[in-house]
Amino acid sequence: MRFMILGLIVATTGCASSTGVLPFGKDTYTLNTTVHFTRGGPSGAKTSGLQEASAHCVKLGKYMLPVSTESGRYGEYATYDVVFRCLSEDDPDNIRPDWQRSPDVVIENRQ
Repeated sequence: MRFMILGLIVATTGCASSTGVLPFGKDTYTLNTTVHFTRGGPSGAKTSGLQEASAHCVKLGKYMLPVSTESGRYGEYATYDVVFRCLSEDDPDNIRPDWQRSPDVVIENRQ
């Protein structure tokens, strides 16, 4: 029975690895998750990262507000970085996010 429980823990946590939530300023945190492509790839990394970030804020009795995200690929692994804030319900910064994807290319005019 003990081996079944250990196997279940490994199966559910072995899909993604994480840096854990790290402080990144006032009410702001960062988190990186990595998932092998055979275990969920980019969507698995994103899901795991956002769930962990949200769970951290819920544990503090607050709401999670993403500040920035970035996805990447390193060999056979997908990564997802998220910077987020944990805000109380009445915090003036706790607003509905107007999420826009960051541009892939930035053109700079130097005239």
